[in-house]
Amino acid sequence: MRGADPSFPIALGILFCVGWIATAAFVSHVGGWALLAGSFRAAPGAVANRRFFCSGSLGIINYNACLIRAYSSEGLFLAVLPPFRPFHPPLFIPWSAMSRNAERSYRSFMRTWVDITVGSRLVRLGFSTFRQLPFEAYLPRDLSAVIGGSRRAAR
Repeated sequence: MRGADPSFPIALGILFCVGWIATAAFVSHVGGWALLAGSFRAAPGAVANRRFFCSGSLGIINYNACLIRAYSSEGLFLAVLPPFRPFHPPLFIPWSAMSRNAERSYRSFMRTWVDITVGSRLVRLGFSTFRQLPFEAYLPRDLSAVIGGSRRAAR
């Protein structure tokens, strides 16, 4: 009997890596992450209050338990956990670049959605939740009044 080809595990590993990176590139472009990264790539540096293993959506792509999310007085920080980071650079979207259209905000089962205009592009952003809360409920109390430059009272 002939033994197995010793190059098969190496070829399988290479094929897996190429497939992983190709899938990450596809997901980044379809969901809109690549478009946002063109304008809102995060500068290296520490962002306080990071929350790991968050879930959310960008466009039609769901990022289930693989997001890192943080808020500051300047804006929203989003990143993907390192194994999923190819073609997903960390984003920092300033509050001044966001405007929220209240008529387009809605809720669905286990997810609160909000349409956010980033630059000239409309991006659908969703956050997972077990309770049906408005988007502002996910922000720290001192930041919930600054989206889109409007001064809304925090709940």
